[in-house]
Amino acid sequence: MANSFFLSAMQIWQRIGDNHLSLIAAGVAFYTMFGLFPAITAVMAIAALLTTPADIVAQLNALSSVVPEEVARTVISQASAVAAAPDTGLGLTAIFGLGLALWSASRGVGSLIQGLNVAYDAREERNFVHLTLVTLTLTLAGVVGVVVVLALIALLPAVFAIFGEDELWAQIANWLRWPVLLATMILGLSLVYRFGPCGSRGRRFAPGAALACLLWLVVSIGFSVYVSHFASYNETFGALGSVIVLLMWIWLSTFIVLLGAEVNAEIQRRGTRGKAASEGIRPARGFG
Repeated sequence: MANSFFLSAMQIWQRIGDNHLSLIAAGVAFYTMFGLFPAITAVMAIAALLTTPADIVAQLNALSSVVPEEVARTVISQASAVAAAPDTGLGLTAIFGLGLALWSASRGVGSLIQGLNVAYDAREERNFVHLTLVTLTLTLAGVVGVVVVLALIALLPAVFAIFGEDELWAQIANWLRWPVLLATMILGLSLVYRFGPCGSRGRRFAPGAALACLLWLVVSIGFSVYVSHFASYNETFGALGSVIVLLMWIWLSTFIVLLGAEVNAEIQRRGTRGKAASEGIRPARGFG
């Protein structure tokens, strides 16, 4: 079993290089970075329908325990600026931000779909309309998912306050935030792995989603420690230091998502080879 795991790990490592996943992740990170700040504006505006922007900003402070401090500071700063904007000017800004965010995010999702097709050995056979609908649906689902997660995280303390103002309930609410976030991330990634690549019926998606989410938490915390204690991005890049850290973190996150797809693909390939071997059939290369 250990030998089989080692061979699978080596196969995944080789395919990461052969499929240029780091380069694909860089393209997705560029479009994500380009649309991040308009997306924050749009998310804050939409979240105002469920809770107050000030509550969202307050809950975002918890991100500093998971993501690098520079990343959290940049996101919170932009969110605070949007929350402090007059209500009269927020509507037009939100519409513009939502449009720009959707355009940029859809380009990023489109690049991610190409990467998923590469990971799953799938040939893109969907027509332009079908592919555009899938891309926009995944983009909108991502935006709505972020809003819902932030709203849930913000509302959990209020819900548990119903049972009393005991400190125990507040601690339970704080601890539940992260399982809720992790479960939502696993579900969201599973949907991306299921509907993103072409012809994904019958493919595995849950194992890679769970692994990617757990690995993302570990890498984010590790990168945060590295940036805080060892790296000197601010000294090297000056005022752009926080931006560079944010871009690096997005690139790492995207790479982990693609890695999860490769894990799913390897599990599927091993299952296909095992089934073919039991039936005495030589499996064809790829399964997309």
